[in-house]
Amino acid sequence: MIILNALLVIATFLLVIATFLYVRLTNRILQANQSAVAAMKEEITASVRPYVYFDLFIEDRTVKARLRNTGRTAAHKVDVNTTPQLRRVVQKTSSPALLTHNTTAFLPPKGEIVEAIALLEEFRSQHQAAVALNGTVSYSDGKGERYGEPFQINLFTHPDMA
Repeated sequence: MIILNALLVIATFLLVIATFLYVRLTNRILQANQSAVAAMKEEITASVRPYVYFDLFIEDRTVKARLRNTGRTAAHKVDVNTTPQLRRVVQKTSSPALLTHNTTAFLPPKGEIVEAIALLEEFRSQHQAAVALNGTVSYSDGKGERYGEPFQINLFTHPDMA
């Protein structure tokens, strides 16, 4: 009888240890799954959010500014800030570029807005002291989450400006 009781105590002790190990293993699996779910949520959010970019290009000897959304959802309240201030020249009159001076309320997915800035020669003379155009594009998605994309356009090495 004493041997039987001793075996029962040992078996109970082994079951307690096995249960403890099982609980620890289950907890580790749960934590790994939670991390994987969080990573998947971030990936899904990144795949469906707007991505707005600003750049300059030349078409028909005219410098143009382009604001485009390459993302899969619309961008709202798009602001472009540049240093130095991007100015457009129309009939020899200089004024702030509309894309950098005004807020764009809505930019659909795959949408773009192009603004003529100046003839290439006028642009070069106006920005001859500037080496680079630095700035930030800030915007929000449909849920109100704000994003910011910094940019730098080197005016001397830009392929269209050289």
